[in-house]
Amino acid sequence: MLDYLGTYVSCFTTRNNVVLMWAHYARSNTGICVEYDFNKLPENHILTKSIFPVRYSDVPVDLSDLLDDNYTGNCKNLLEAAVLCSALNKSSVWSYEDEWRLVWVLASEMDSMRRIPLKTGIIPSRICFGYHFLRPLFYYSEADYKDAKSNMEQLLRLLDFIDKHNIPISIMMPVIGQYTLESYS
Repeated sequence: MLDYLGTYVSCFTTRNNVVLMWAHYARSNTGICVEYDFNKLPENHILTKSIFPVRYSDVPVDLSDLLDDNYTGNCKNLLEAAVLCSALNKSSVWSYEDEWRLVWVLASEMDSMRRIPLKTGIIPSRICFGYHFLRPLFYYSEADYKDAKSNMEQLLRLLDFIDKHNIPISIMMPVIGQYTLESYS
């Protein structure tokens, strides 16, 4: 049923300096963090209407009211509401992520449609490089060379995009004596 609805979720955070997230989501500081300023979008922009804060809880969200045949509330599309509530609920152990989620529930019968491009016109406000972002460019064997070459090509495309759109960049560096990172431009 959820495949039929075509539920698409993109995850964001308000924090770019959490060491654990750089380990989980940026391949141990070899990746990047793309920053956006959603506050600069017009009030009626599609993103402002479809991005929500995640609710952290010690128990899964109870959707039984929404899925009850005798529901008497004012929600018109109960299945979409249930999907949205599910997409915005996450275990309390992840609360350090301070996550927001962009959720689109699009009716679609196309099984092949798994990812959709976000053509929203929003340009990143900054790109932060992990402090090991150069590591994937090094190689020590013939097998590593192919990966390093591919990584270099991707980096050059990214740098071209950054230059074309005049996007500020910074590098995230560990703060001595703390378990956090600091952005250096």
